[in-house]
Amino acid sequence: MNVDARDFVRGARPWDQFLIYCDHIANEVGGRFWAAQLKDPRYRKAIEEQIAKQRGSGSGRPPLEGHTEVVKALFMVANQVRMLTKAMTQSDIEFIEGPEGPADLITNEAKSRSFRLVDTALGHKEVS
Repeated sequence: MNVDARDFVRGARPWDQFLIYCDHIANEVGGRFWAAQLKDPRYRKAIEEQIAKQRGSGSGRPPLEGHTEVVKALFMVANQVRMLTKAMTQSDIEFIEGPEGPADLITNEAKSRSFRLVDTALGHKEVS
């Protein structure tokens, strides 16, 4: 985009374009700001709601900083090649997983809570 945000403060660009610029930066898949938004704990509730809505849809892991749609497609191709190799050679080749996203963190924490509850019910340790 080749825009310097300081140009708006200097008066070199109009402020109404700044809102368009901010919207563009916030929605740039794979960008630093976009990834930071996904990691921000303030958005955790909204992410949990989206996970609940998409449960069972198989949407996969969300891309994070630097993990653009092109990189995501390359991961998919690599996994397809691995799947074909696994089928042809009867080997135990693992799939390449993408980056850990907020959904993974939330799911892992829920599993940990569940395991702690089971351990407490069995008298192994306390729930924190």
